[in-house]
Formats: sequence, structure tokens, C-alpha cells
Amino acid sequence: MRKYARTIPIVDVARSEAKKTLEPPFIAKAVCAALYRKIEKLAVPVESGNCLILGYGAIGSQVARFAADNLEFARDRVFVFDTRKDRRENAQNAGFSLWQKDDFRTLFTMVVGCTGQASFGVYDHVYLENGAILASASSGSVELSRESFIELADSSRIDDIRILRNHLNAENIHSDIQFQLVDRQATFLNGGFPVNFDGHINCVPLRYMQPTVTMMVAASVQAVASMGSHATGRIDLERGVSDWLDERFRAELGPEAAKWLPADKKAPKVAGA
Repeated sequence: MRKYARTIPIVDVARSEAKKTLEPPFIAKAVCAALYRKIEKLAVPVESGNCLILGYGAIGSQVARFAADNLEFARDRVFVFDTRKDRRENAQNAGFSLWQKDDFRTLFTMVVGCTGQASFGVYDHVYLENGAILASASSGSVELSRESFIELADSSRIDDIRILRNHLNAENIHSDIQFQLVDRQATFLNGGFPVNFDGHINCVPLRYMQPTVTMMVAASVQAVASMGSHATGRIDLERGVSDWLDERFRAELGPEAAKWLPADKKAPKVAGA
């Protein structure tokens, strides 16, 4: 597949400027809303402990603020882990604490993975308080190493890592999963899948997903138009498309844009607004 992909044009939407700036705020909004519903339903007093945010990018930074402002974690008890120095500095400037993996004294009642890759492994349970909840904010099932936990839990009936099936709805793939992790228990919200993936086709309101869909269509047109040319392999989405979409979407949102989109870009004035 990789060899064949080098022979055709593949337009990259994921790295386009519009994708990186327009989509994350609304995904973060959906993640935070889903997280709040889950915690409220479980009646978990998470605010009395520590919160760990893995990844402080566009989504992680908003989830961290949500944990402090809406879930009532003390700001200095919201810990951030990120491999990028600039993001760690941003987290500190926002009043959050930094965390390193050699810190075994700080235990967490809530962990939210926002890195887009495997960030919480099977043996990372040593960082959890008993009864902790874990949530993924990435668009995949890899963030919490879901498969590894389930495979290890099912590998032996007498193992000290197992799934607690008393409250598990086996017919619902989005059912929360409770694990016995040696000497403590933890709950994987939404079965370890992204917490905002609730079974609906679109987990973010359609109004906010318009840019992503538009970019996918534009990329398809660009790829077809590039067939037969010397442009093969990964190609950037045309910058003109990103710039046009950025301006039109901010105008569409109007005053909302100032609240949800990055502060370095302002929504243009709309005639009659």
C-alpha cells in the first residue's frame, strides 16, 4: 500500500492550517460536554483529587481549563504531561502543574489522554487512585491502550488484572469498562473509545464540522485534478482553500468565533452584523 501510494496524489487535510485551527476548539467542546455527562452520571467526586492531562495541544489545553473551571479541580492540581517545551511553558503560564513519569507520589482520580497516540499503558495503573476514571479525547481507540488492557484482562481467569463484569453492558460497545488493576480499580469511560464518540455519525454538531467536510471535498477535487501530473505521494492541501475556508467560517460564526477559535485570528466583520 505504501509503495502504491507513492504513485498517486494524496492530498493531506490533517496537516492543513485550517484543519489545525478550525476543528480542535469544537472537538474540545464536544469532549468536555461528554466528559461532564459521564462524570455526572457516575457521581464520581473527581474534584477532591488530582487530574492528569496527557498532551497540551489544541484539545488538551481546553480540557485542562474545563477540569479547573467546570469540574472544580484546584488549578494547581491539574497536572499536564507533554513532550514539547513550549506547551509545558504554556501550561505553567496558565497555572497548571507539570508532571513527569518518575513522580510516583502524585496519584490521579482522573486521566484524560489528548495526545493522539498511546499515552497510557497497561502498567501505568500505578499512577491511579483507587476508583479513578480514564477518558480518551483522541479520535481512535489507541490513546488508553484499550486492546492491551482487554487482552491482558482476558488472558487468565486468575490474573490480578481483570474486567469487572457486574455492571458491564456487553451489547453496548460504548459501555464504561471497570477494571481491577492489581490493588485498585479504574473505569474506562466509553469503553476506552473517545469519550465524545456516542454512536452518532457526527459527534460534533454539524454546524461546527462544516470546515472538515469542506476540506475533504476540496482535497478529493484537488487529488483528481492532479492525476496525470508529476505530483504524487503526499501533497499539501492548497493554501488558498485553507485561507478561503478560514475567512468564510469565521464570518459564518460571527461573535461565536471570538469565543471558540484561536485568539490570534479575529472573525471578519459581516455586512449587516
